[in-house]
Amino acid sequence: MASELFIAGVIPDFISKDASWFRHNRRNIEHGAIQNPLWRRNALTINTDWEHGLRGIVERILEIGYQMNTWPEARGEFSLRGGTLLVFPVNENKIWRIDFFGNTLETIESLGASNAELYKEEKRKADRALFEYLRPGDYI
Repeated sequence: MASELFIAGVIPDFISKDASWFRHNRRNIEHGAIQNPLWRRNALTINTDWEHGLRGIVERILEIGYQMNTWPEARGEFSLRGGTLLVFPVNENKIWRIDFFGNTLETIESLGASNAELYKEEKRKADRALFEYLRPGDYI
């Protein structure tokens, strides 16, 4: 479990960079977010002290160019599932899960590659289950 997550905006210069570039330059990025308007507009740091609730994060993520999807399969996508936000930051190689209880941020955790694959497989199973009861000749 993490106490903080940095999310870079969806702009061509950031998308072209690898996640390791962001890790290597983290200190410069944080300093740049104070002085550089580009970073200020296109960066978001979420920590366990977040006071703006789930809606505040979603609004900010949309502002920095993220797209809502049923499951965040590509960098720059996110998904909402009740009080849980799943986001695939452009500056990461994995999906992150942010859980809320009401407006209180409870946990920030990386799903990791194996967990992300597990969730995708569960989604595929659920999608197949939708058609399980259909028989030839049924109306759809």
